[in-house]
Amino acid sequence: NESFEGFMNTPQQIETVLYSAYYQVKRYNCFSRYYHTIMESLSDYAQGAGSYEAGSFYNGLDNTLISRTNDVWACLYRAIRFCNTIILQAPGAENAAEAEKTALVAEARFLRAFCYTDLWQGWGAVPFYTDKNMHQSGDIVMPRTDVATIYAQCVEDLKFAAQNLPDTQKMAGRPVKSAANTVLTELYLIMKEYSLARDAAASVIESGDYALVEVSQPDDFYKLFHPDLVTSTAEIFYLKYADGMDKDLGSCFAAMLHRGGQYFNGSNYYGIWSSYDNRRMAEWPDADLRKTFNIYVVDTEDGEMIYNKKFIATNANGDSAGNDYTLYRYADLLLYFAEAECMANNGPTEAAIEALNQVHRRGYGKPSKTPDPSVDFKLSDYPTAESFMKVLLEERMYETCYEGKRYNDLKRLGKLAEYVLYAKDIVVSPGAYWFPIPNEEFLYNKGLDISKDQNPGY
Repeated sequence: NESFEGFMNTPQQIETVLYSAYYQVKRYNCFSRYYHTIMESLSDYAQGAGSYEAGSFYNGLDNTLISRTNDVWACLYRAIRFCNTIILQAPGAENAAEAEKTALVAEARFLRAFCYTDLWQGWGAVPFYTDKNMHQSGDIVMPRTDVATIYAQCVEDLKFAAQNLPDTQKMAGRPVKSAANTVLTELYLIMKEYSLARDAAASVIESGDYALVEVSQPDDFYKLFHPDLVTSTAEIFYLKYADGMDKDLGSCFAAMLHRGGQYFNGSNYYGIWSSYDNRRMAEWPDADLRKTFNIYVVDTEDGEMIYNKKFIATNANGDSAGNDYTLYRYADLLLYFAEAECMANNGPTEAAIEALNQVHRRGYGKPSKTPDPSVDFKLSDYPTAESFMKVLLEERMYETCYEGKRYNDLKRLGKLAEYVLYAKDIVVSPGAYWFPIPNEEFLYNKGLDISKDQNPGY
């Protein structure tokens, strides 16, 4: 980090360090391939194949997958290091206006909170490096920090970002105020601060900056997911990738979802699949346009297997494509609001059911904001929070399947074991709930004891 001293004197120089942080998050060894595919192998509706198959046994990861989660860990911590450096040094930039410095520090704090949110969802309590403790002389001594401490800092970072990020960005893929409030919404849901989550989500809805992209037929959903798409009214915060780039600059997760060249004209690895033996897939209503849009069936020597075409890429370069990683879109936000509103009130409300119905109507090709008795959920049919959350989780699967979100949803709601058993007849073991702390961390960090600090199952 000392190498940056005296360098960050202009907004452009600060942005260079910020782009280095984004690069780590977007890499093949992080969100471009490893993170997404491991998460999908752990979902209830899909199955890992080949070197990702071990995740779908729910016994903990094997050595190959552990090496990949180790890489994700390393990428996220490198990104955090760059963010910490900006937070520490950018305020002293001599050739940048105060407003410019504040906005760039806000972006670094946003990205730091995002990285820590993924770290503690995957690993639990983790070593907590900030701009205040990143410089240590001698041996590194950084114990696992309780989640409440990390949570408090992430909340502080995201609130700062929500106040100081711009309303619009000069480049697609960089966060704005509403993106900070959306990540804050998810953070509050994880911590069961439902009233705060509802209010954060409501602020995004009330901004009027986003809207569901309307559809009338299945392929209209490519208005949301096509690799040539620059942005849409639904995009809140995505990782942006481009066709024809190398594996760290293009996205590589789509290659794992396809079999054959019809929807992905490059190297397909069919690492994630499903079948109608899976109860979640078998129960998906045919009238839902998202079913036709998402899945296709391939006859193989092992029988009929389901693959996913949400992330179509007919101009892929090897296994690299231009599909963006859809981290947070407006449908996510509406469903987050519905969940928070329900849980804050100990049961669903008209506002919760309407947010859910907007996503549901669009899934059936109906105008999202026009009530439609033919498809709408009725509040009277869901008298309890439990009954409402069951249908909301089902809707969230149909809406966000194959986006790497399902495992964290089920885990934070305490539903992973129940839903995997129902869909796959597999019993989830303790090792399936967390990734292992990398052995390298125990080797170099004297604040950790491998006999006490490793996660269960490893």
